[in-house]
Amino acid sequence: MKAFYLFAAGVGLAVSACSPAAEEADASATEGATEAAAAAVPATPEEFVNQIASNDLFEVEAAKLAQENATSDEVKEFAELMVKDHAALIEKLEQAAGEAQPGLKVAPELSKDQQWNLGRLQDAGASFDMAFARQQVNAQESALAALRDYANSGDNPALRAFATEAAGMVEGHLEKARALL
Repeated sequence: MKAFYLFAAGVGLAVSACSPAAEEADASATEGATEAAAAAVPATPEEFVNQIASNDLFEVEAAKLAQENATSDEVKEFAELMVKDHAALIEKLEQAAGEAQPGLKVAPELSKDQQWNLGRLQDAGASFDMAFARQQVNAQESALAALRDYANSGDNPALRAFATEAAGMVEGHLEKARALL
């Protein structure tokens, strides 16, 4: 699976180098491939907690930007849902992490890719709504892959139960994000 995403990322880079007009679309596809490649099953429960917390933080920060900068009512409504749902998801993650043996602390940090994507959103100008929608599709796909993978093969029962529950919510977010495109 990782090889597929790395291949997809390479193809995206090659295409964008050959076609400047397609740069933004290919960059979005490459970002998604990079994020999805990073969504492989984490080796430890702590890595899973940190990955999901980082994804949640990114989605909340991007949604806050959308609440301020989006022009479409649909994008603003989706952003409001993201802030509300991911705040609740973080609370559930903290609870599951506390129940894990040994207990784990949730300390989200944005990855370099996530920081870069937030910067792109801040600079998107008139194309903000589409840039936000594309990033949200990629973020939801990445989060869903990580949650499903951990739900199926993670080794911590409390975190597996969290991942199973959270995957359902993220599936709904992914459908809504795709509808914004």
